[in-house]
Amino acid sequence: MIKFIKVLDVKDPERDPLENAGIDFYVPNNTEVFVKALQEKNQDLVICGKNEEAVDGCSCFHTDTGIIYIAPHKDIIIPTGIKSKFNPSLALIANNKSGIATKKKLVFGASVIDTSYQGEWHAHLINTSNKYQVVECGTKVIQFIPHVISTESIEVLDIPEKDFYTEKTSRGDGWQGSTGLK
Repeated sequence: MIKFIKVLDVKDPERDPLENAGIDFYVPNNTEVFVKALQEKNQDLVICGKNEEAVDGCSCFHTDTGIIYIAPHKDIIIPTGIKSKFNPSLALIANNKSGIATKKKLVFGASVIDTSYQGEWHAHLINTSNKYQVVECGTKVIQFIPHVISTESIEVLDIPEKDFYTEKTSRGDGWQGSTGLK
């Protein structure tokens, strides 16, 4: 079981396990605590109030509307207000929300939550477009998919390369399309 607690005012993570692989996460609500956390994670973020304009080329957060403007070809780290606890046989891997990625050209960066991580989750979004993109408080921005992982130990051997593979596979050391037709 994956357990969550909320440390900011935010919608609960959502998932219908019968129909969806991903667990959806939202931008927290526009509160002073959220604004402070957002600014701490994004030192170059401009905080704008009523009737203020963003600095050209900079991402900004409008406190009166709860809207984040992500500058072209810039990234932003959005605190999700969520912490988790789950079994060591799992990892939670971030994936794009299709509408956010295709319509807004916002894709995720940092993507793995390990069981040992006890801090607040963050959504790392990168604007790949040539124009400002808008994300509002309360918007579903990223999904995490639980993945079962191997917990086997690893070992680095100190043997000659010729002794490492004792049997040849059909692929061998071929790469980049080597298994396709030539």
